[in-house]
Amino acid sequence: MNNFFENVPYNHPKFPIFIKKENILSTPFTSHINWHNDIEFVKILSGRINYCIDGEVIELSEGDGLYINANQVHYNFSSNNNDCCFLCVIFDPAFLCTKKHYEEKYILPVLTNQTLSHYILKTDTQWEKNILDYIEKIYDYKSDENFEPELYSAFFSIWASIYKNLGKKEKYTFSNTEMTDAFKKMVSHIHLHYKEKITLEEIASSGNVGKTTCNKIFNVYTGSSPVNYLTKHRLKKSIELMNTTNLTLTQIGFECGFSGASYFAEAFKKFFGYSPSAYKKLQFQTSELNT
Repeated sequence: MNNFFENVPYNHPKFPIFIKKENILSTPFTSHINWHNDIEFVKILSGRINYCIDGEVIELSEGDGLYINANQVHYNFSSNNNDCCFLCVIFDPAFLCTKKHYEEKYILPVLTNQTLSHYILKTDTQWEKNILDYIEKIYDYKSDENFEPELYSAFFSIWASIYKNLGKKEKYTFSNTEMTDAFKKMVSHIHLHYKEKITLEEIASSGNVGKTTCNKIFNVYTGSSPVNYLTKHRLKKSIELMNTTNLTLTQIGFECGFSGASYFAEAFKKFFGYSPSAYKKLQFQTSELNT
């Protein structure tokens, strides 16, 4: 997956659907910030997790679900150091557009509704519970080689409920399109250029905003400054390199955009509470125990 605009890796190339069960362990990192043209459904099987969607943070617990509309900036992260297991179903809305009339009347009014970024699904409302049940059925269907008819039926049933209960509502969630667009551009710039020296001015310029506005936007969407976001992204990349390469810590620091080994070690220890070398030693001991 890309770290910014996401080209969803569908399970079947000729069938635009991505279905997965994911376990999120307690971690100081967020998932990749992303947005895509597809529709996304989530059902929490156990534990708790936070989702941030267009700057609004919501907590989901076991049994809860979530509908995320197309093109919404979103990511998830651990809730109060809790682990979480959840189902995620993503599909291309073109999947539902069997006729132009159907697309114009039932699909586009929901997808283009700027006030509907997401909707939380609960089991105590029948139509929402039905969607949550369908999400589990869809996950089960994916192991059936003749899954297409069942999936078509499930998705059309889900969308009938979405349109009936959400399609005609005037407002659910405030969405600031200009601010969201600026944030997308700035995140994309960071993810493309994190290996290089990046200033606050450059980040703000990539979103066509000033430094003060840049700071405010990042605070809304991530709860931290753009500089802190850049540092956390670099640290996340450093962890990936430590886990997958034989590069030295000095090489990893430079590869991830840190200006020197000491600065890399200082930032790593400040964030994790221990040094990069201590992390590598811990990873080595863990791998030895598992062999």
